[in-house]
Amino acid sequence: MLYSGDANTDLLNLYEYIDELYSALGIIPVEVDVEAMKRVVTSMYRDFPFAIGISDASPFKKAAAFTAYFVSEKPIITNLPHTRVGDLATHQNAIVAFDISRDALEGAQIICPKRGHLVMSKRIKISLHYWMDLIVALSVSAKAHAHHISLIYEALTYNSNPDISYPRVI
Repeated sequence: MLYSGDANTDLLNLYEYIDELYSALGIIPVEVDVEAMKRVVTSMYRDFPFAIGISDASPFKKAAAFTAYFVSEKPIITNLPHTRVGDLATHQNAIVAFDISRDALEGAQIICPKRGHLVMSKRIKISLHYWMDLIVALSVSAKAHAHHISLIYEALTYNSNPDISYPRVI
């Protein structure tokens, strides 16, 4: 869904994801800032914030970069229903970015020279309390925080997939 190699495909995938999510919540249509969405996808490729580059980056770094740009640009204008997310109804961009990233990380692969081919087979699962705090934290994140977001996604994924985690040595 993310970093397909074609910005137009990624843009269409994001629109489809958002439309399906909001439709499932009974919200039709959803208002999206088209120019902001284009900036998200353009930035994902042009301004990838990790020196390693897109092709060699881990799924965590890719999801984090996407999240940082998406939350920063705030492309979704329509709030989520208060009946579903309570006081976080206006945090729709962080909620959707995390949801997309969590979907992207499930089943993602890491090819590590030292540890071989690893698959993140289990979906990230977190408590409601952690989710609420994470959404608030992501909502105030700017583009410069992609490294922090990457570490959060990595920790969450390894927590759900301990068999692929690096050994704890420090």
